[in-house]
Amino acid sequence: MKQFILVYLLLQFSVGVFGQAIDNFTVTVENTEIGDVIIIEKYTGNEENVVIPEYINGYLVTKIRMWSFSGTIKTITIPASIKKIGIDFSGRDVSPFHAFMGCNEIESFYVAEGNNYFCSVDGILFSKDETILYRYPRSRSGAYLVPEGVEIIYDWAFAQCVNLSSVIFPISLQQIGYEAFRSCLNLSTILFESLKRNDGTYLSYENLNIKIDLGAFNGGNSLSENIRSNLLKRFGPIIYENER
Repeated sequence: MKQFILVYLLLQFSVGVFGQAIDNFTVTVENTEIGDVIIIEKYTGNEENVVIPEYINGYLVTKIRMWSFSGTIKTITIPASIKKIGIDFSGRDVSPFHAFMGCNEIESFYVAEGNNYFCSVDGILFSKDETILYRYPRSRSGAYLVPEGVEIIYDWAFAQCVNLSSVIFPISLQQIGYEAFRSCLNLSTILFESLKRNDGTYLSYENLNIKIDLGAFNGGNSLSENIRSNLLKRFGPIIYENER
């Protein structure tokens, strides 16, 4: 019991006031070395186009917790002040997917100018330097050409994008993250530009020099048996498994 009380008090000291409801948001005031800041815990409104404020009650909004957004949201605008999206209750980065996990109808992410950590390109969430693709809008359908310059498809970046049909990966790609394409049920085609010959044909996956993390294509998809078997041959069964 004494240990529990100590842990509780330490959390209260380090985190601050938890679970205040202010202007359609449930927030935590976090005590930091630079002063008190806001963590978004939950969006409680019903708007389709949500603009996250840069300040709430005079405190700078800097982080968004896992499972913060759900419902029929179409667009989300992220302020310049946001540094982390999708943190767990220990403060560890998980992924932006988890912050917006309940947004089945999301069409676009927007990021305010001046944000030093994130940006939006065609409504898709990227790192500021556009080398990491963090989150693709879940409701979009059809094909997607990942822009040249992207090096990392982040963990869960395309997870549960059930209407995604095909993806073309750029030459710059170095890594596909954990469960990045989990449950993309209609994904039937993936192409790697690094394997493309001058005549338009493609080299085999044996020539593919990238890292594909655990469970990258698990949860079901529509990839042909040929693609699946070639991926399996090159990367092993881990790309279809999800136990770390």
